[in-house]
Amino acid sequence: MRNPEAHQFLTDLWRHLNQSLLPVIDVPLEVEKEAREVYPSKPSKKSVFLEGALVSRFITPQIHRFIVTHAGLNNELASESLISENKIDKTRGYANKAIVTAHPFRHPFGKSLGKTAREIANRWYAEENALSSKHPDLCLTMPYRILIEAKYLQSKKFDAGVELVKSVYEALFYRGLAAVKDGKRLWDYDFAVALVYDGTPDGSFCKAWEDLSSDVRNAIWNAANIFVMPIRGTDTATSA
Repeated sequence: MRNPEAHQFLTDLWRHLNQSLLPVIDVPLEVEKEAREVYPSKPSKKSVFLEGALVSRFITPQIHRFIVTHAGLNNELASESLISENKIDKTRGYANKAIVTAHPFRHPFGKSLGKTAREIANRWYAEENALSSKHPDLCLTMPYRILIEAKYLQSKKFDAGVELVKSVYEALFYRGLAAVKDGKRLWDYDFAVALVYDGTPDGSFCKAWEDLSSDVRNAIWNAANIFVMPIRGTDTATSA
């Protein structure tokens, strides 16, 4: 096992996030409520806003709490160590208020898997939007330098194996960006997390990860420093 200390840290964080989640039946209502509060002028049904709401409601506060209790950081250092794409995380005091985005520059390749060379060339030679300004949802600078790309899978039909590949690839893409420094923003992350909330009726994403051979699962960590973190909480409904 490569990097056993970092792996144990992420394993403990994974357990903490799972234990802190509401039951699966309750999460969508809370995410939609958060989306309406955080993005009042935007259509909360769009997945991009629901993902952001998932992060600000369930992920960032719990990561902040975890690094305070498990990494020996005080509240101020914990907030300084978290970089979030969500402004609300900064407003609520969970994330670094001085850093707007984790990565200083726009980059020529996007995180989407499956783009052809022709499609990328068309974008490069276009007058607008030639570069991508996408950034991971969260980055942690202490006690380890870890970037986190989050996904929110709801009750819809999809190929869980394909979603797993896409999630790992996006985390790999961000971790593979060259180390750069611009003011307070140091982009030089050692590890990446593919964090996926599985809100499907049968937990198909979690099952896809469990069904993956141990050789492939181990290689994702040992050869790529990517930690796959499917979270779901409990299927038990809240009692009335």
